[in-house]
This record gives sequence, structure tokens and C-alpha cells, in this order.
Amino acid sequence: MAESRGNPQAYNPSNSNGTNDKGLMQINSIHVNSGLIGDDERFDPQKNLDAAYAIYKGSGFKAWSSYNSNKFKEFM
Repeated sequence: MAESRGNPQAYNPSNSNGTNDKGLMQINSIHVNSGLIGDDERFDPQKNLDAAYAIYKGSGFKAWSSYNSNKFKEFM
């Protein structure tokens, strides 16, 4: 909820580093460039969550700004 408000079409077009975020877990475009997920696949809920889990396994929750900013606590 903290990332997309549950909207699989959520889109953040411009991060400060020139990347963008899409989908339920707001998967960053750097993961498209790495081959983890296709650009439009980020809007597919299952593929988005699969990518999020892979990212989590490698980086933990620190990969998400809502975790780093404690915004997720509003939804606990």
C-alpha cells in the first residue's frame, strides 16, 4: 500500500536519478535494464511481485523508499 496504494498501474515517471517506477511494488527501471523484468511487465501484478521478491532476496526491504522513509508504518 505504501508503494502504489494497491494500484497495479501506478507510475512514477521521474526519479531524481532519471529512472522511473511502475506497478504494485514500484519496480524501478534499473531492473528492466538488468534483465530482471520487462518494462511493460512491471504493470503485470504477478510479474511485478515476482520481481519484487527477487529484489528482496538480494537487497532486503532497503530497496524500497517507503521502507527507508518508514512510510510503510502507516499501513501496519
